[in-house]
Amino acid sequence: MQRQTFLTRWADRIIEAGWLLALVFTPYFFNLLTARHFEPDKAMVLRSLVLVMLAAWGIKTIEQISMARERPTWQAWWRAPLAIPALIFAGVFVLATLVSVQPSLSWWGSYQRGQGTYTNLSYIALFALIVGNLRTREQLQRLLTTAILTGVSVSTYGIVQHLGLDPLPWKGNVITRISSTMGNSIFVAAYLIMIVPWVLYRLTLAIARYRTAPQGERATDWAWLGFFALLLVGQQALLLGILKFLGGVRPVNGDFRYWWVSPVAIALVGGTFALVNAAHTVQPNKKLLGTLLSGFGLWALLLMLVYSSSASSQSVDSANPLLGDWWLWVLLGVAGVVGFMVVSFFLPRRSETTTRTLVLGQILGNAGALILILLAIFFSQSRGPWIGGMVGIGLFVLLLLLRLIWTGQREGWASLGRLRAALWTTVGLGVLAAGLLIVFNISDAPVFERLRNVQYIGRLGRLLETDDGTGRVRTLIWFGDDRGGGAVGLLQSNWLRTLTFGHGPETMFTAFNPFYPPELAAYEARGASPDRSHQAWLDELVTKGALGLLSYFFLFGSAAWLAWKQLRAATDLRVQVLAIAALSTIAAHFFEVLVGIPIVSTLTMLWVTFGVLVVNGLLAGLYTIDGQPVAAAETPSEAVETVAPETTERGKRGKPAQQRGKRANTGGRLVGTVGAPLQGGLGFRWTYPLLLIAALMLGWFWNLRNNYADMFLNQAQSFTPRGLQDEAFGYLKLLRAVESDPKEDYYYLQLGSSMLKMAYPYKL
Repeated sequence: MQRQTFLTRWADRIIEAGWLLALVFTPYFFNLLTARHFEPDKAMVLRSLVLVMLAAWGIKTIEQISMARERPTWQAWWRAPLAIPALIFAGVFVLATLVSVQPSLSWWGSYQRGQGTYTNLSYIALFALIVGNLRTREQLQRLLTTAILTGVSVSTYGIVQHLGLDPLPWKGNVITRISSTMGNSIFVAAYLIMIVPWVLYRLTLAIARYRTAPQGERATDWAWLGFFALLLVGQQALLLGILKFLGGVRPVNGDFRYWWVSPVAIALVGGTFALVNAAHTVQPNKKLLGTLLSGFGLWALLLMLVYSSSASSQSVDSANPLLGDWWLWVLLGVAGVVGFMVVSFFLPRRSETTTRTLVLGQILGNAGALILILLAIFFSQSRGPWIGGMVGIGLFVLLLLLRLIWTGQREGWASLGRLRAALWTTVGLGVLAAGLLIVFNISDAPVFERLRNVQYIGRLGRLLETDDGTGRVRTLIWFGDDRGGGAVGLLQSNWLRTLTFGHGPETMFTAFNPFYPPELAAYEARGASPDRSHQAWLDELVTKGALGLLSYFFLFGSAAWLAWKQLRAATDLRVQVLAIAALSTIAAHFFEVLVGIPIVSTLTMLWVTFGVLVVNGLLAGLYTIDGQPVAAAETPSEAVETVAPETTERGKRGKPAQQRGKRANTGGRLVGTVGAPLQGGLGFRWTYPLLLIAALMLGWFWNLRNNYADMFLNQAQSFTPRGLQDEAFGYLKLLRAVESDPKEDYYYLQLGSSMLKMAYPYKL
């Protein structure tokens, strides 16, 4: 293992912070100051984070080369699990962009979604960053904890919406069908079904550990559990308080003085997610605590200063009971989070052994998270995610039972018969549920007719409905009507493109127009042209052709095969259940997008899952980066930790722990694979500031600038003009939008519309 330097340690911290922030921001962040609020803003954050992470990785790599004076053999990457499928997938994206009907649009993505090749390459880069830099189980657990707690946060806001307590005045009905932080009920459920398997993973390991866990010091354990509960409540209170603040406090002139409040708060709360683990009760990370305490202090101080100095130039909706108490929620949230961090310095330290009381707390916590997330999915009333979620959960249970049966056969368990009965019962229930679902959709029996009118449940009986509602919309987009051929007509119009690289990523909005079915205008806005088919395979064919669809299947098939191999080859329960959870997450997404749309948060979670799956095998010693198997003999110490939901790798467990660390690092060494000596490696350190400056500049010109311009567009659209002076105000704001991002044609359209409105009173 190569020696760590000051710079490589900081690079590792930046990279890990980047993927954790990506897991938090892509689902939770939305920007009320922009005109689009959701998808493009989430993509902007992800792309910016990836640029910084890549710069840090570049610095780390150069520093390691400089210290070792040896050149890495990059050929080893070609033999890494999922490397070839990911590279082929990326290559098809790039080639499809080069031959696209609109190459610029395919690269940058549309104004409405921002899901072009650049964004998709950022997902793949995030996958590579995780595979190349996640090296300990402690890092892995932080990643999973962050994903789960972000899902809890998204679900909490959704439940608040369902209860009619949403502080933000959304246009749609978010009580009947919640949309949470995604702006769309289908999107939020599609994301949450990908979190459920990871909660089941944690819950399974906690239950397995409970039987053998020692009693420990109950008073100390319950004290820590109580303060963990305080931290979790404080996190949600602060996040809701920020939403109340954004809805209730508005500058009179609509400026951007509070642009930083939400993203900084989300980043700080995301940082506290890393504190929710058993390792924190053994040896708190004082550097992390100090950083977070300083961050919360500066954030709160700056908020108070800006708020107090803006009293005469802002409006505060104190009459609205859902908005006027924003300060109380923020205060309680900060008090809960900061209180936990301060108390962490003084609470008695626990031993490293996971006790029964702590495991019970983990069981209750994960069970509560599971219930909350499932409720949010249920209240979304989104049928596609419901089915995808059922597939994911069913697959998790089925594979877990198979794993237990294999272990029982090997070890001669007496309960083997009951496990087999449970397996066949699960299969039977799955077949029965599928049969009932089919009958529910095709039968005209009175009982089913009545059930179709029952709220929530009734939507499952309209999956095959093609004469009205969203079913008719999808049918028209896919097959068209007697005048427009729809997506199928588009595919048949140019077989060369269909059989090769398609029309280009993000181009369906343009290419679909000649095949637009007029009947679709009766269900959607007349000026709106579909930019997605609401069917992933059809989207792949339209945008990337048959080669794109094949690369899509190759990627998913390779990931499924890797998970299956890990399940069969590993003997550690943690490794096996994690492989099951990863496969269940991938399956849930795969089936959901058959009638849905991949979005920023789900694609981020998908590629993170791919990365976690590869790292799972590396940490288990099942393979190294060059594909050579590693002996994975278990030590007694390892057997004790086999089913621990949280572990620490701090080198304090004596010789067995050190042996584990060596094995994990050997299995996961990427840059440590070296070849010919490299002369003059120290001379490349001058590139470090250039890499950072390049990442920041590209982050502005490629990502943030468009977001900044969209804030001016939102200013122009956020008020109703009552005269020429108001029209002129909107016109000036649109000019600022055009000046900020001249390449975005949508701003020119809005500017032209504004000029027409100003000139209309003077028409001849």
